[in-house]
Amino acid sequence: MTQRQRTSRSPFAGVIAIVGLIAVIYVLLNVVKIGWWILGVVAPILFLISLFLNKSVAVDFGKMLVRTLKTDLPRGILYSAGTFFLYPLVMTFIFFKAYMSSKVRKTVNDKRAEAKQEREFTKYEEVVEDEDDFLDLPDLDVEPPKEKLKDTGYENLFE
Repeated sequence: MTQRQRTSRSPFAGVIAIVGLIAVIYVLLNVVKIGWWILGVVAPILFLISLFLNKSVAVDFGKMLVRTLKTDLPRGILYSAGTFFLYPLVMTFIFFKAYMSSKVRKTVNDKRAEAKQEREFTKYEEVVEDEDDFLDLPDLDVEPPKEKLKDTGYENLFE
């Protein structure tokens, strides 16, 4: 006698899963859209801050675009279009690069200042040693007494 396991499945289980998946995708897309809008509003501010942090990063990015347009026109057009359409990401990248380069520059300058301070001499007092030796060490010329070791038969092995 075998018993069959009875499974009761709702005919709407697949439909509920698909509707749930669509709802999750819809919510995620709205979160990305809101994030993109916020980043688009903040991007010009980030660009201005990056100019104050390290102007050369933004200038170098512009020079790279112009140089790419001159040397490789299709790639230059692609880079320019990407910069135009993805400007929130590009401005965030420029801000991050300027921020990190200013932090590195500050760290290097701090280390240089520390090294300059270490180069300055500290006041010291020269200690004059007395004629008397404060350690009484035995002379090294004296050979230690030879002990009679047990004869193992290996003494002449390397001769």
